[in-house]
Amino acid sequence: MKVLIVEDTLPAALGAKAVLGAFKADVSIADSGKKALELAVQPFDIILMDIGLPDTDGFKLTREIHEPKKSSSPHLPHKMQLIYQAHF
Repeated sequence: MKVLIVEDTLPAALGAKAVLGAFKADVSIADSGKKALELAVQPFDIILMDIGLPDTDGFKLTREIHEPKKSSSPHLPHKMQLIYQAHF
């Protein structure tokens, strides 16, 4: 299973990666919207998206990833995307 974690807080991203790695997931991490768009040229089974990113918000970025006419990323059939806001 290929998973993209879009999270700007490194401890949260690494924690999620460790949990998913225990299930043998192939995990990539993007710490910004720009990096997420670069990585989203690959097909992912799941994208975990933080709402509050430094350069964009998760809702806008989700639309950009899934609307190829508005994105530099080609439209790929990501199977599931979860948008969340974590409070520490």
